[in-house]
Amino acid sequence: MSGSESTHPSWRVVVFGQPDQIPDLAEVLSSELGLVAIDAMQHAHSAPGVLPHSMDRTTAERVAGAIARSGLSAKAIPDAELPQLHEAPRLHHVRCEDNGLVLIGLHGEVTERIPWASFQLLCIGQVPEDSVRRYDATDTHLLAAAPDPLIRSHAYPVSEGPEAWLFAAPDRVFRIDHLQMNYEYLGERMESSAAVNFRLLIDDLLTRTVHLRRSPSTRAWLELHWLMMRAAMTTPATESEIRYDSPRDSAGTAVPETGIG
Repeated sequence: MSGSESTHPSWRVVVFGQPDQIPDLAEVLSSELGLVAIDAMQHAHSAPGVLPHSMDRTTAERVAGAIARSGLSAKAIPDAELPQLHEAPRLHHVRCEDNGLVLIGLHGEVTERIPWASFQLLCIGQVPEDSVRRYDATDTHLLAAAPDPLIRSHAYPVSEGPEAWLFAAPDRVFRIDHLQMNYEYLGERMESSAAVNFRLLIDDLLTRTVHLRRSPSTRAWLELHWLMMRAAMTTPATESEIRYDSPRDSAGTAVPETGIG
């Protein structure tokens, strides 16, 4: 390994999998990268995925090794080998039909039908949504028609949300933002929550593409949502239900129930 290859800051660390204990991963990132606690926790919450820091090869391999020792799979990868997904076109309106994924234009017209056999890989991850810019109230003018560009402003990031990348042959990549998708094809299944509709869309995709490879982050996301669905099916009794539905004695005091057998 040459000295320039070892120290040139063009490597990244990819975390494959969701940590069982986020504070443990945050502690590793804090100790290995010198991050403050709040930044380390934010990056740990974003796993699985690519850590945002570019670093030299030696540092990247050391960080990946430390993460692996904590129980998560991680790997140091050159920046040049990471796909440039930010240039992938976003899909805003699709329909899942038996013979393929139908892309819908701005006026409801069919622009393309992509056979299901063309799709090769699905990647899903939690990504930061667009930030919101706010201006200091003390610096704004009451009658201004538009904010003065010289007025101080601050960008506030909003919460993370799921996003999917679909890779299709020969060299096509499509991006699906759960907040920027028209889910009309779901019909009566459509819910008021974009996150729920996104999961229904992903379920439809996977039903029609049994051959589709799933990235580690996709498998982690699907497992998390399966666990959440299972938890929602077994809702515990509320405090009021326990209070008013429990057996009571003659004085009105709740009597603990006992099992039989």
